[in-house]
Amino acid sequence: MITETYKYEPKKNAPHPWIHQVQATLDTWHRTAYALFWEMGCGKTRPLIDTASALFVGGEIDGVLVVSDKGCYRGWEVDHLPRHLDMGIPHRIAVHSSQGPRQQAEKVVEVLRAKDNCLDFLIINVEALRTDRGCNIAMTFLKNHH
Repeated sequence: MITETYKYEPKKNAPHPWIHQVQATLDTWHRTAYALFWEMGCGKTRPLIDTASALFVGGEIDGVLVVSDKGCYRGWEVDHLPRHLDMGIPHRIAVHSSQGPRQQAEKVVEVLRAKDNCLDFLIINVEALRTDRGCNIAMTFLKNHH
């Protein structure tokens, strides 16, 4: 898909987007805020990744905070981003988990810094936002990224 301003073309070997996904990306990429209230399985992830990629290429953002339920949030790291994100876009992916291994916590610290030209993804489950630690991590990420 080519947007009007940023000329971003999504990953070539990703599954072809559905028509409503293309339309959602075109309708929302230029907005400061939006929500897709689609049911599970309707393809919300693809327009979000394509929009984030276009905004990164255009210099508008350098980070994406993904908040998902506990049953789905790890799918972003192992399935959704590898399948839909153009690997030519420099990026880092970190998953916040209170019970994660040390290496995982180091990745979170790395994406919190936002010191280079890289699209950072911080993935956190919604339940973590009920804790001070989870809220502090999310807020630090948002403060350090645009």
